[in-house]
Amino acid sequence: MKQLTSTTPSNNIYCLVGPSGTGKSALTKKIPLPAVVSYRTRNMRDEEVDGVDGHFISKEQFLEMKEKELWIAETDYVGHYYGITQGEILELEDKPMLYVIDWDGVERLEKAFEKLDGYEPSQIISIFIHTPREDLKSRMIMQGRRPDEIRARIDRADRDYAASGKCDYVVENRNGEIEAAAYEIMKIIFETSFSGK
Repeated sequence: MKQLTSTTPSNNIYCLVGPSGTGKSALTKKIPLPAVVSYRTRNMRDEEVDGVDGHFISKEQFLEMKEKELWIAETDYVGHYYGITQGEILELEDKPMLYVIDWDGVERLEKAFEKLDGYEPSQIISIFIHTPREDLKSRMIMQGRRPDEIRARIDRADRDYAASGKCDYVVENRNGEIEAAAYEIMKIIFETSFSGK
């Protein structure tokens, strides 16, 4: 767990990490903070809105932006690219933010924050969202995901679970208990925002 000091910036970015299907995106809707809206190359789902649930672009566009060195953090998740530019975190200057990301993305974001003026790696707080494995597939089916996408994400789950030991916090999100999980995250946000102040 990170040690917060009196010099730690109060506007942290809370990275929600965990396997697909653990409810990370649903949790961001339960917590009254702005969420980082990342660029992504996967297809937009029926219930999603471009610019709200993500900036949906092609792989070609993503790679063009990479050539121009626009990404401050990026990751490849089951064959799809995700990334953010500095523009997506500007609200962090005024208030804390939430960010749904995998562990590789967290590490890249920390490296980016080492180089960005006005940001520090200590602002990045990682929270692993844990859901029992048996619940993941049923959630993905309910979300309307394709069978091949479900298989790829279940195959990736073991690697994602391993990140729990690297994160600053672990929060359980069992079926039917999303309000309790959101409450635990809010407690973490409150405690880390005011520690050392």
